[in-house]
Amino acid sequence: MTGLSSTAKAILLVLCAAVFFVSLDVTAKYLSNHLPVPQVVWVRYASHVFWMLVFIWPRLGSKLFRTTRLRFQIGRGMLLLITTLLSIAGLHYLPIAEMTAMGFAAPLLVVVLSALVLREKIGPRRWAAVIVGFLGVLLVVRPGGAVASWAALFPLAMAFSYALYQIVARMLATTENAAMTLFYTGLTGMVGASVFLPFVWVTPTDPWIIGLMMLTGFLGGTGHLLLTLAFGLAPPSLLQPFMFSQLILSTGAGWLFFGTLPDAISLGGMVVIGAAGLYVWYRETYGRRVAPAA
Repeated sequence: MTGLSSTAKAILLVLCAAVFFVSLDVTAKYLSNHLPVPQVVWVRYASHVFWMLVFIWPRLGSKLFRTTRLRFQIGRGMLLLITTLLSIAGLHYLPIAEMTAMGFAAPLLVVVLSALVLREKIGPRRWAAVIVGFLGVLLVVRPGGAVASWAALFPLAMAFSYALYQIVARMLATTENAAMTLFYTGLTGMVGASVFLPFVWVTPTDPWIIGLMMLTGFLGGTGHLLLTLAFGLAPPSLLQPFMFSQLILSTGAGWLFFGTLPDAISLGGMVVIGAAGLYVWYRETYGRRVAPAA
């Protein structure tokens, strides 16, 4: 990436992260058809920790474990664990494209939680975007669509838990080492998911399944690392629109690997959700810049 500006590098890193996250969704959906969901979640975090110990620990040594905000690291890791559990459970029942689209309701829920928890002042335009976005969710979840109404609870709950994670991150901003934070995220998820293992464990014998199990941690950890590096080069507010590339990638991946495509109405709902999320981002980023100038 020599010769590129910091912003261009950051955008490229976000797009690469989207590829890794969609690849993780494809792998997790496939594994959830062969293994219990809690086991897939545990494997995702255990392999995440394994790869970090192999490649990062020799370079950082004790710095990989040194934190001054352990409770914060554990709390954030638990929120991400809940998000992952709901995500993989949803992927087991739902097409990837619809699951991803409803997951992008998280920015809309952040607006609601910001008003309720942080007491932020939310203007009528952002409230209107939130309402329109949830109407898009209803289009995807409508009776007779590809998404069963009860299964839609998984991505909606996932969006809520991820929105809550973002609120906690706003309230407790951290400046700790990115690799160390990534390690504690994986460690917390692995320990938390271990509670379920005695009740659900299935010993895999297929080398292909075992290989995919190891791949999940690499895909998830690399995706989060790329995002962390991107946010170090450019503001998250600038990069947020490019994260919606996952919607396009997930639609293509669903068709390529599982032969599923959203119908016209579901596709319209996905577009509405994405547009509402982008408008919320626009109002939060550029609307606040224009207001003081005015």
